[in-house]
Amino acid sequence: MPRRSAPTPHSILESRSGGVKMLVKCTECGQEISDSARVCPHCGYSLTRETLPVDEFSRCLRKQRVIATILLPSGAVLALIASSIADLVYPEWYGVVFQVLAIAGVAAAVYGAIWHVVILFRLWWHRI
Repeated sequence: MPRRSAPTPHSILESRSGGVKMLVKCTECGQEISDSARVCPHCGYSLTRETLPVDEFSRCLRKQRVIATILLPSGAVLALIASSIADLVYPEWYGVVFQVLAIAGVAAAVYGAIWHVVILFRLWWHRI
């Protein structure tokens, strides 16, 4: 949505249902229009979500989604490799290190999966 400036007495309208509506400027022609309008009545410019610039919150969620998507398979690969090496060198003292790495890999994969689902829900919830 376009950024709203502080409300001024002439920029607040009463809707028919009694709620307060704000006036915002059209990004194309600069005329004041209702914040719930989908099309500017003056110039016909479409104000749907697809044409509005992506805000910072949306970018942040999308970056987190990429990180979670990378964390899931990389954690699984780490767990598989470390557990395979730990099985080969278990009698030695450093076999424990690989077991810890395997557990960390599983934890990273589970965390990445949960984080990914939460981010998808947040993207759906905010309809981004």
